[in-house]
Amino acid sequence: MNRYSLLVISTVALLAFGMNVQAALATASDANFSWTSDSLTGLDWLDFDGGAAPSTVERTYNDVSAQFGMGGDYEGWGYAAIDQIHQFVFNITGVSSTTPGNLEIYQGNTDLVASWMGYSFFNEDSDWVVGISSDPSGPGQHKFFSLFDGNDSNPTTDFLGEGTQFDFAANSAVGSFLIRETSVVPVPPSLALMGLALAGLGFRRRKAA
Repeated sequence: MNRYSLLVISTVALLAFGMNVQAALATASDANFSWTSDSLTGLDWLDFDGGAAPSTVERTYNDVSAQFGMGGDYEGWGYAAIDQIHQFVFNITGVSSTTPGNLEIYQGNTDLVASWMGYSFFNEDSDWVVGISSDPSGPGQHKFFSLFDGNDSNPTTDFLGEGTQFDFAANSAVGSFLIRETSVVPVPPSLALMGLALAGLGFRRRKAA
């Protein structure tokens, strides 16, 4: 294999790697909901504001989970597990969120995650992406995932981690991470790029002949 061929294939591989994550995410909405589809995991993620549905922010675990059935506010949805939330955040940011206190994730990435999910709380001093999960943490309690970007002048207020929320308690800065299976069928950009690469190699061979 000559240098030209290696260059083309290497370029295609790099482009495909860089495009796959963003190509796997897409926003969508209908008359009932607004959400982000993540074709890497095959899941839709309901926006914190819910779209046409009521926001999940400041609603208890008991309240939200009671709305999953027919005719409920969140019919067809369910709570995401903590591991699924970490994977979703990684698919958006490319940075692992599994280590509490990981400085990389919330330095600029809170806004990036919120650009897909929305904020659970936002003001001039702090940005929050905080939501309850399906993971129990004790009797009548469930874990929440927290991505908190505090005052830029005081980075020690930033926080990444997990906490516990009582199922009967509501918090004005906490929503719910709700998911369902997605119907989006992705078209991997790597296929299109590989096709272009092969076409380029074929053209070069014909030219050389």
